[in-house]
Amino acid sequence: MSRALTSLLLMTLLLVFVISPFSALAMLMMFLVVGAIVGIISSIVQIVLHHNPQERSDS
Repeated sequence: MSRALTSLLLMTLLLVFVISPFSALAMLMMFLVVGAIVGIISSIVQIVLHHNPQERSDS
């Protein structure tokens, strides 16, 4: 797992260096995008797993 994660990180760094070699904030923007995606996915999973619909009482 560690080896796969390391190779994924290295490929991501290579991709950033190839796509935007003159951008000083490319890594920061990439971390922000990844953080936003992880945050969205985690909140969706939390909503799906912890969704408790209220039962209606017709009395």
